[in-house]
Amino acid sequence: MAWVVAIPSFDRLGSIKSRTLQVLLSSGISATRIYVFADPTQYTQYLKDLQSLGIHVIKGERGVCNQRNAIMRHFKPGDRIVEMDDDIKGLVTTTGAVRSDKSAKTVNVPNENLELILDHLWEIADREKCQLWGLYPVSNPWMLSRTYALGLAKSTAQLQGYYNPKDFHLTVPVMEDYERILHFYSQGNSCMRCDFLAVKTDNRGKGGLDSALTECHVQKEKDRKVMHHPREVQEAAAVKELQRRFPASVANVSGPKPVQKKVPVHGKVLYYPCGWRLMFKGRKRFISALDVSGRFAELLGLGAGVEATEAVANGGVIDLRREKDKEKKREEASEESSSDSLVDELILRNLDTSDLKDLCREAGLAASGARAQLIARLLGSSEPRAETWRRFEEDKEPKASRRAEHEESLEELQRLEAIFAQAELEETQRRQVEAEAARAAQEEERRLKELQERQEEERRAASVAMRALIQAEQAREQQQRRLGHQAAQILESLRAPPPAATAGAMKAVSAPSAASEGLAQPTLPVVRVWQPRQNAALRHLMPLHRTDAVASLAWRAFCTFGGRSACSCAGRASRAGRAGCAGCAGRAGCVGCVACAGCASTLAQVPGNIA
Repeated sequence: MAWVVAIPSFDRLGSIKSRTLQVLLSSGISATRIYVFADPTQYTQYLKDLQSLGIHVIKGERGVCNQRNAIMRHFKPGDRIVEMDDDIKGLVTTTGAVRSDKSAKTVNVPNENLELILDHLWEIADREKCQLWGLYPVSNPWMLSRTYALGLAKSTAQLQGYYNPKDFHLTVPVMEDYERILHFYSQGNSCMRCDFLAVKTDNRGKGGLDSALTECHVQKEKDRKVMHHPREVQEAAAVKELQRRFPASVANVSGPKPVQKKVPVHGKVLYYPCGWRLMFKGRKRFISALDVSGRFAELLGLGAGVEATEAVANGGVIDLRREKDKEKKREEASEESSSDSLVDELILRNLDTSDLKDLCREAGLAASGARAQLIARLLGSSEPRAETWRRFEEDKEPKASRRAEHEESLEELQRLEAIFAQAELEETQRRQVEAEAARAAQEEERRLKELQERQEEERRAASVAMRALIQAEQAREQQQRRLGHQAAQILESLRAPPPAATAGAMKAVSAPSAASEGLAQPTLPVVRVWQPRQNAALRHLMPLHRTDAVASLAWRAFCTFGGRSACSCAGRASRAGRAGCAGCAGRAGCVGCVACAGCASTLAQVPGNIA
């Protein structure tokens, strides 16, 4: 039968040679059928040490999930692949045929028979139309049984055979073997688990994932420190992802219980070890492994003379412990029924014969006979018990003894009634406590819901306020960019020489000369004001307008961008100038100029002026 062995390996060069490869080669499996997929960081070392054995050493990928994807990509769709871990010592089976057999012993399967056993498992899988098969995940002989589980059967990738699927790759970093089973089943393919075989290995030993996952992080939660195993973090994410992707096949998940642990530096921490469990829904059936007999039983190491044993009953594996539990429950139920019968008998014994006969008539029973017979009929027995005969045969007991017994019966009945009343009171109190706890839980849930609603409302209000603040900031930035653009336009226009018409226009609107009236020509003083170096362009333009009292919208725009000495005209002393130009004459802090008196005419003649 044609199949190949694929072994993903990381940091286990020594163990793979002394364990898995030793088991395979000693069984007679050809080295040319064995493929070792080495981690890319250790490929050269694996190739150097294993090439001499004649096996194929393939450069794999980082991580066990990627390694298994590399295996599926390497082979053709439909090829038979047997994946094995790199630290397997061999296979084990059990002498017991059913579960919970305390006399069952572990038996090591001879390594030289491994190839024949794997051929047999492929034959059974083909017979049952299964595309994937695996072994039982636990090597406990009391849990193994001579059965095959078919359907959605969970097995691990310690040793797993499958037909290579087409266009499929694994996604979760751990528990990827469960992902493969769920994928096969979701595609309509059945899976098989051999329940009488398990691998012998050091699970999660040195190397492998133990070497890949080494970083533990301690977090502070409330008033304690919490540390998660790195694999536990990946397992938690993996089970949630598989539960999300395969809701019809995953029943539930459960995490490991945390323990108190003392670690260096941090001291006592709450430690979460790895060990998340993924429970599949019960979509599988069991068949008895009747093939575990004769020659195949000898290959397993069970010896000669092993007979086929039926290990399935009522659709499930026979479990001796469960059978004992059922028997115990039946005995307890029988004892309770017997106790109830005694109570009924006590009640009937305190009735008169006439009342007993009336009860018999109402029940459609014969109303003749002694008291013991009447009581036996009412209790559902055809004949009274010997003890009832002894107590109630009127012709053989004295009346005094009957009266004493009657009084004792009344006392016993009263005692039982008191016990029943006390039990009823306790039950009522228990129900009241449960109802109160339920009401408290509902009130707490309502309070938490209101708190969450308030917090959500506050978050929405904060979000609205933040958006308004962002919008206001954007509007402010747009305004500043607009003012800057205007200032740049003004600055560009002021660099150009005034046109010839400007002088004439300015002369036309100038005041009458003093010479025409016989007065001396007055001169305006030119004020030189210190300006910072970054306003060199503005200082170059100032002499053109300093004596013309220029202070206008143009200077307001310059003031916004650093023109703090823009206004030195004669009209700045006016009320408007004082109110709008607190930073003129070179003082720092100018917030913008208001047009001074006499500036409008000058600015009207400046080319490109936006005033």
